[in-house]
Amino acid sequence: MAFKKEGAEFTDAVKFKDYALSFAAEEASRFSNEDGDVASAKVDFALSSAASLSASKHTAKIKELRRFLKSKEIKDAAGNSGTGTKGREDGVIQSTAAFKRTEAEKGSRMNTTKKQITKEKRQAARKTAVAKMLRAKGMVGNELGTEKVTGDAFRDGNSGAVRAITEILNPATYLKSLFVKIAGVIAPHMMVVLLYLSVFMILVSLIAGMFTSINTVTTTVTGFISKYSGRGSIIAEESLDEEEIDEIVEDSGATGRQKDVIRYALSKVGYPYSQTDRTSGSAYDCSSLVYYCWMAAGVDISYGGGYPPTAAAEASKLYSKGEVVNSTRLDIKDMEPGDLIFYGGHDNGRFLGIYHVAVYVGNGEVVEAFNEKHGVVYQTLRTKNLILVLRP
Repeated sequence: MAFKKEGAEFTDAVKFKDYALSFAAEEASRFSNEDGDVASAKVDFALSSAASLSASKHTAKIKELRRFLKSKEIKDAAGNSGTGTKGREDGVIQSTAAFKRTEAEKGSRMNTTKKQITKEKRQAARKTAVAKMLRAKGMVGNELGTEKVTGDAFRDGNSGAVRAITEILNPATYLKSLFVKIAGVIAPHMMVVLLYLSVFMILVSLIAGMFTSINTVTTTVTGFISKYSGRGSIIAEESLDEEEIDEIVEDSGATGRQKDVIRYALSKVGYPYSQTDRTSGSAYDCSSLVYYCWMAAGVDISYGGGYPPTAAAEASKLYSKGEVVNSTRLDIKDMEPGDLIFYGGHDNGRFLGIYHVAVYVGNGEVVEAFNEKHGVVYQTLRTKNLILVLRP
């Protein structure tokens, strides 16, 4: 062949295991999410473990052969001693040729065993060396694969002599170790303290939550009762003195006859509620109160009737003769002191189902003959069932 004619020859023997190792490393890196060097290092570590295991088997074989040699020597020594004694007792002398042949066979077996021991030693040493080499190679590959460049030249180059200065000879290293030990001693006590603090905070939170819940429930219940009872926020249900009345009138922004209307209304706060005595001047119901308030300003909202009409009748007359301030939505900005606020919407057979009326005094406040329990009160404007605001 031309190949042979050229005189070409291999200078290095090609070994199958080299290809096997390379192939295994490539395949491991191909099917792994890790760096190729890391995968190859894992293969090297696995092969190193296998080589170490094989070396251990050879070492165990050596121990077994040595035990065999030792037991053989003891047995032969005992046999020789016993034969000599028996020979002297029986007077039998073994021939020189037979003795030599026996000794030669013993020596041959001993030599064979020693050679096996030597062979096992070499195999163990060779595989141990291979295991160490593979492990060293794996460690290098692992470092190459896992070492990440941070961009910090000092950190990336922190190895060798530099590492000795930055870590081994650096007092901060030992201070960190000291802090770790101190933390280990203090930590259990801190955990106990934190546990007690946590329990305390939980109890405080529960108590605070309980009071918050009580307050929320109280507010909800009060709002519910207020909603369905029609009761607003009463400012005063006892009589007001002149100074208090003057201050309210002044703050209301009322002018002219508006002042007369609301002053009269405020002067009746604290009076009892009564439909029977509604025209007596000592008690009022809702419609008689507003009737006399406007009479104090010189305006007859009965329009010649000469007697306080019901709230629905007042609303009906004013709706046709007075001024409609609001009939669809409430806008306090459009309201003025003295305006009459009508509540209705119920099917009671009256005009717009109206059943109650109050006098607006300004700033979102009214005076009204509320009911028999509270009488004439000064309170905030109620909007539930408010359907009409009229101005005489």
